[in-house]
Parts: sequence; structure tokens; C-alpha cells
Amino acid sequence: MAPETELVTKVRKLLLDRCGSDDVAALRKSFFAYDKNGTGHLEPDELYVVLEDAGIGNKLTRGMWVKAILAKLDHSKKNALGWDDFAPMLDAA
Repeated sequence: MAPETELVTKVRKLLLDRCGSDDVAALRKSFFAYDKNGTGHLEPDELYVVLEDAGIGNKLTRGMWVKAILAKLDHSKKNALGWDDFAPMLDAA
């Protein structure tokens, strides 16, 4: 499985497991459950926890995953991942 496909599949499964529904509003709520500081975006440390919970990478590689995801999906250049950056990825799963 390609790394990007694995990422999308595992994160989508994590959010589905957390919210119990394929409804976009439920997935969004599950996504924002990881926004511990309430900024409306997942900052690198919060995104790290998402990847950890989804079983992506390991302690040595997860930081590189976070950097790569932000480089590709952080269109606002806030060094954080917003729902609008993330949601289109779910449609690819």
C-alpha cells in the first residue's frame, strides 16, 4: 500500500471508529476532538497524536510524517492542518 493511501485509509478509519458514523459532521467533530488547544486547526503536536492513534509510523518517523503532511496539505501556511485542508483527503479514501 502506498504511504499516502495508507495514511488516508488509517486516519479515515480512526475518525470513523471515534464517531461511529460516516456523516461529514460526525467526522468533523471527531477531527476537532484532537484540537486540544481550541485553535480550530491541528498543530504539529496534535497531528502527531492523530498519527499515533491511527498507527501511522513510529516514534522515529512520525515527526517526518507530520512535516510531510503539513507541507502538502497546509494551504494556509499556518503550520497547522484545518478541516478545509483535511476534508478533501477523506473523499479519496
